[in-house]
Amino acid sequence: MLQKAFYGEGLKSLLILTLLVSLFAGSTALAQEKCPAEDPGEQVCVQNPPRPSTCSDCVTYDLSTQTVVAEYRNGPTFDARWFAGLNWNADIEILQGKIIAYQIQWFDGNWSCWFVPGVNDLDIKYNTSNNTMRRMWSYFYDHNHRFILAERP
Repeated sequence: MLQKAFYGEGLKSLLILTLLVSLFAGSTALAQEKCPAEDPGEQVCVQNPPRPSTCSDCVTYDLSTQTVVAEYRNGPTFDARWFAGLNWNADIEILQGKIIAYQIQWFDGNWSCWFVPGVNDLDIKYNTSNNTMRRMWSYFYDHNHRFILAERP
């Protein structure tokens, strides 16, 4: 079975750089919807495409355990773990995958810029209940959002 990964035109370089971060091992149990290519200019990449049986430049190693990268779209989660401070592992705990980049759909229907965890995702608001900072993904609680997730097969 082939897994598809969807890259936006402006994200190609971002994905190449951010995929160099160390990833984790684990299983996946996602219920999010994979995003279709939204516009004709968007690239759709297939991970590990089938190769001919004889190939002079093919890798002879098993690549089936390689990380799968895909974009997902999700509605509000109402999961309070998203705004639990600056937790680096909320994505792994909740999605069983590492978020590479994400966007928030504001209530007016517009999408935010792309956020990269630990790079540009500190929220200007803070958690008033315990005076802690939080990441922009805290808006996953009550906003539509989409994200690029790296997950183990």
